[in-house]
Amino acid sequence: MAYVTHPITKEDHEWVGDLLELNKKILGGKLPLVRWARCHAKNDHWVAIGESAFAHFRAKRNGIVTLYEIAVAEDSKRKGMGRALIGYMRGPGPALRPIELKTDAENEESNAFYLGLGMKRVGQKKTKKGKVVNLYMG
Repeated sequence: MAYVTHPITKEDHEWVGDLLELNKKILGGKLPLVRWARCHAKNDHWVAIGESAFAHFRAKRNGIVTLYEIAVAEDSKRKGMGRALIGYMRGPGPALRPIELKTDAENEESNAFYLGLGMKRVGQKKTKKGKVVNLYMG
């Protein structure tokens, strides 16, 4: 199924915040509106599929996309929305942009998702808080 992505607006802030809060163990909880606005000013991209899924990423000058957050509402999982958001970030055509990201090493669901997309785990590191994260590129 093809999904249409749209840029997130201030009107989307509440449901995105709710989705962040539901996934706070992984994503850190609600995003204060001030930080969200500041991210927009830094040329970060926030895109959504309806009110069911969103992604926050930055396309860097070197052509690599850094994924910061991605979340899909529980009742919308396993319907291809996460895959569609990743596809959007990679861009159209044969010269797809590579994506780099970090995810909780203990989160089996997210690690399986990225491996299922063909991404490669390129390492691990500890965060400042001591949590181990997997580094992916693909």
